[in-house]
Amino acid sequence: MGAALGQRIAEGNGMSAMTTEQKIIKAKIGLLELAKQLGNVSQACKVMGYSRDSFYRFKGALRQGRRPGAGRDEPAQADPCQPGGA
Repeated sequence: MGAALGQRIAEGNGMSAMTTEQKIIKAKIGLLELAKQLGNVSQACKVMGYSRDSFYRFKGALRQGRRPGAGRDEPAQADPCQPGGA
């Protein structure tokens, strides 16, 4: 019974980590979209609290086919900085 409880706790922690990861990725995508709307990367980074270096790393991750902040093997979402992006 103790092992089953430990398994449920571990699964619960995995669920929380995934939710946190999704929130982080959503914020990074939001930064890319804000920069596109404003037409100013520096201003978008200042508003969102990210560095310009981080912005370009997130954008590069999307161009390489990854979600920003995700592992290298995970698929990308549409690039909001490109025409036809989400």
